[in-house]
Amino acid sequence: MNSASVWTLAEAEEALKLWKEAYKALASGQVKEYATGTRKLTYLELKDILKQIDYFAEVIENIKSKKNRRNVRLAVPRDI
Repeated sequence: MNSASVWTLAEAEEALKLWKEAYKALASGQVKEYATGTRKLTYLELKDILKQIDYFAEVIENIKSKKNRRNVRLAVPRDI
């Protein structure tokens, strides 16, 4: 999945932070409804939140690994 191309590193890290906050709030039983900006998530299951946390952690990992990857190309000279 090439999902890293639609997210910047800062956006992905912010989204991961928000999903972790939602997880903490729901897991502790503090809220049954969680608001993010203008959106509200009501009675969201923990497994769905964990999927999003995993997704954004993977996106961040992919973005960081692309930054560390060197573009090496092998050229074979030919005498035609």
